[in-house]
Amino acid sequence: MKEKLKILIVEDEALSAIVLGRYLKNLGCDGGKPVATGREAILRAEELGPDVIFMDIRLADDIDGIEAARVILEKRATKIVFMSAYTDTEIYHKAMTLNPLTYLVKPFEFETIGELLESVDANQQKNI
Repeated sequence: MKEKLKILIVEDEALSAIVLGRYLKNLGCDGGKPVATGREAILRAEELGPDVIFMDIRLADDIDGIEAARVILEKRATKIVFMSAYTDTEIYHKAMTLNPLTYLVKPFEFETIGELLESVDANQQKNI
């Protein structure tokens, strides 16, 4: 990565959040501290202004990842990567209405994330 991407991890499973955060740090991204709820995601996105948000669909409060992403996107443009262990087509189609970068089904290959972030970084470099 030429420039450090600011990443927000929204994941209610602590181990998954830690593993993803370490992988992103190894790629040279600024992951910060993960959050586990939709409410925290909305607040942290306002504070951090992330380039990319890795958003789990099912979270630890009454706001799911899709709703949290919708609220965040109303306030600022950012890239969303949805993550879920669920393959329910209704949830998938609802998430896709927000035009995310992708929808990853857990477990996923970390190489996919590296390639995805390389393309985000390349697009940002073009816009500078």
